[in-house]
Amino acid sequence: MPYLVFAITAVLPLAILFALLNARLDWPEYFIWLVAANITTFGVYGLDKVLSKIRWLRVPNALLLGLAVVGGFLGAAAARLVFRHKTDPRRYAPYSQVIAASALVHIAIIWYFFLRHSR
Repeated sequence: MPYLVFAITAVLPLAILFALLNARLDWPEYFIWLVAANITTFGVYGLDKVLSKIRWLRVPNALLLGLAVVGGFLGAAAARLVFRHKTDPRRYAPYSQVIAASALVHIAIIWYFFLRHSR
């Protein structure tokens, strides 16, 4: 049950933010998705940091990494720096690797679909 609560806590704001930004901005939907995903990811990492301080139920690691994979890689990287959260390289090495791999995939998508034709 807690996993469902945290999934809703992440997915619902992401969907609402995407819909609001999409209604207001005349950008490609992919870029709007990236903005919404990064803001949401930053917020969920912040929530997890607060929950870790009060030693309460935590956001599942799979959800934190999943948010980075779906486009929140900048938000995840920024939150790790700002909140000093999930930064121990011995315990959280997969975080850096997943964030870096996600960034490379999304950069490749941006190049392939938006930049390579503009030459």
